[in-house]
Amino acid sequence: MIDAKTQERLQEIIRRESRSEMMYVAQAFPWTSAQGVPAREELLRLAAEEREAIIALGRWLNRRHIAIDTSASFPSRFTTINFLSLAHLLPQLVQAERAGVAALEADLAQTHDAEARAHIEKLLFVKREHAAKLEQLSEPHPSPASA
Repeated sequence: MIDAKTQERLQEIIRRESRSEMMYVAQAFPWTSAQGVPAREELLRLAAEEREAIIALGRWLNRRHIAIDTSASFPSRFTTINFLSLAHLLPQLVQAERAGVAALEADLAQTHDAEARAHIEKLLFVKREHAAKLEQLSEPHPSPASA
């Protein structure tokens, strides 16, 4: 049996991560030139991986009869990033993903249930990996004409 504080923490992780900036941007389908299409496709792939990790945690909670609130909406501040280019959004996403990693690390430090820790660690692994990949995507790449 998972204690009440751990249940609340896990529910908060699902709420926070399912309404993250990464999840929002993936649904907003950011603009990019033809040259940036591979980066956008990679971003969408990363978002799908993250979504799957969040769903896995939710399924685990569901099997333990722990309710998940799916009614939360994205923060209204995200509406300011609609119609922005991928090149502009990537540095913001790196920062948001790093903040998500820090939040999960804090959650992990406060969680003592072994199974719950294992699920947080899986999501944390995905977020760390994605933060690094987003950082690579956000690095400036020389255009073919300047090479």
